[in-house]
Amino acid sequence: MMGMKKATIAYSPANQTWYLLTKTKSGQTRNRFIYWGANRMPLKLRLTRPPLYFYPKPLTINAFIHIEKGKPLLGPLVGILTVRGEHGSFIGSKPNFIDVIKTGRYKGGIVFVFTPENVNWLTEEVKGYLYHPQLKKWLSCQFPLPNVVYNRIPLRSFERKSEVRACLQSLEKHPKITLFNPCFFDKEELFRLLKDESEAAAYLPRTQPLDDKERLSEMIHEHRNVYLKPTRGKAGKGIFKACYDDAHGRYVLFFHQGLKTKRLWTTSFQRLWSGFQKLKIDSPYIIQQAIDLAQVEGCPFDIRTLIQKNKYGKWGVTGIGVRVAGTNRITTHVPQGGRIEDPDQVLPQVFTREQTEKIKTEVKHLALLVATELEQHYHHLGEMSLDIGVDSQGQLWLFEANAKPMKFDEPHIRRKSLENLIEYAQYLTFKTYRKGVSTNETAQAN
Repeated sequence: MMGMKKATIAYSPANQTWYLLTKTKSGQTRNRFIYWGANRMPLKLRLTRPPLYFYPKPLTINAFIHIEKGKPLLGPLVGILTVRGEHGSFIGSKPNFIDVIKTGRYKGGIVFVFTPENVNWLTEEVKGYLYHPQLKKWLSCQFPLPNVVYNRIPLRSFERKSEVRACLQSLEKHPKITLFNPCFFDKEELFRLLKDESEAAAYLPRTQPLDDKERLSEMIHEHRNVYLKPTRGKAGKGIFKACYDDAHGRYVLFFHQGLKTKRLWTTSFQRLWSGFQKLKIDSPYIIQQAIDLAQVEGCPFDIRTLIQKNKYGKWGVTGIGVRVAGTNRITTHVPQGGRIEDPDQVLPQVFTREQTEKIKTEVKHLALLVATELEQHYHHLGEMSLDIGVDSQGQLWLFEANAKPMKFDEPHIRRKSLENLIEYAQYLTFKTYRKGVSTNETAQAN
């Protein structure tokens, strides 16, 4: 089996030329054709000895070269898919895109950003955007179709647009492109799928679609405390908590308004329902049994877990964090007033050492169980995050799974998550030849 070789290439925005940096004799510059992208399109590289004296400074990128039947293949070529902004270019989490691009540069991967409008399906070419850190600018550059597409379209409403749906379908059908993750999860569908899987079902709080007010009334009277969650929600936005206060014979509806928690008190269930209808966001909702969560310093907390495919194409737990709700807040989401804590600091304050270790082990088991189960129902998954509750007895409850995880702010989880993305892209591109890939990075690209 022929091996893989890590190489450093460079793109000069000054003359829009790609270079392969080699130990060629000083003063000698030669051309070489190499092949890249899903359809192995030719790319002319100029072989030259570093450094390159251009202004602005060329962008250096580490990548891998594999020789197959005498043909040099360059990769992985990774496209981050997002959507076009109102004034051209693109929108989405640009700091996150930059972090992925930077990780590709030192770890070994050519990463660019593109939108559905940037793809020419006739020529199978893409106008993509590279980030130049010295210039702090995005550079437009022509690429072939990428080997791997990382779907980071920021909102469900964008994924429902016809041009976006058409692009996603074409990418899914392309035999030489791997698209992950294909779409956001729908909360109602998620619980319906997991409910049929016996082991995962044991971790689910009772969850029902909010079809009508009779369903809400029945759930409140059975559980006394329930959550109303939008199936298309994000970061805790649009969540309500509804309760029945037996002592005072009245209903209470809790909701967030900015960083304030508001309450609607009423003895009439009809008024509770009318208030919810007036305040809800534009999305179908589910009703979920509220769990009496374990608390630290008087505030409930839950566990957030990131799970990703690794360099061997296998699921693994990247990291586990704790999110503590703010005082009198109804969710633990950081954008809704929650805060980040270390599980090794929080769990021992509430549970014994044996219980703490058992919880951490069970969280990892549950994460792998859910990822394996959901992968049977979705096109191709490469990562997800889970929100897992822990009640006062140490029992785990699965609240949510997210196909497009928000950034983890814990530095060690963040770093590992970015490296996993690039290593998984390397695996997908060169998986047949993986044994030849060295995982020891060379010097970081400058």
